[in-house]
Amino acid sequence: RPVVTAVEPLLSNSAGGLPVTVHGRDFGTTDSNPTVFVGSTACSRTLYVADNKLVCVTPPGGGHDLNVRAQVDGQSSLGLDVFSYLAPTVRYVEPPSGPVTGKTLVTIVGSHFGRSAAARPEGIIAGAACVDTKWVSDSQVECT
Repeated sequence: RPVVTAVEPLLSNSAGGLPVTVHGRDFGTTDSNPTVFVGSTACSRTLYVADNKLVCVTPPGGGHDLNVRAQVDGQSSLGLDVFSYLAPTVRYVEPPSGPVTGKTLVTIVGSHFGRSAAARPEGIIAGAACVDTKWVSDSQVECT
């Protein structure tokens, strides 16, 4: 039965896509088809490195102190309740106001918007979804 002893790093943005190293033992061989789960969701990809190390590409998600466990040949570890997702936060928008008709390019500045455009952030202003949201960086998205 596999055993998870450590996970690093312990945080990811909610968009996922972050490589996380899972340390432990009895992870088998490359033929053992190991899978790492964060909470109840399988990682987007699990890479076998060695019998004591796996690398997981985190799935999108949310929550704190989620269980990270490994499954090898149908056997699951107990895991560790150590992984947390950082929720996106908004510091400010530019411009701070616009015409009622909309169609204004708005830049949203904050943090934890994802590591790449694959994060597919969705901008919402005053309860209305943006027609188009473009990822610029982990700290900036543009919305019209």
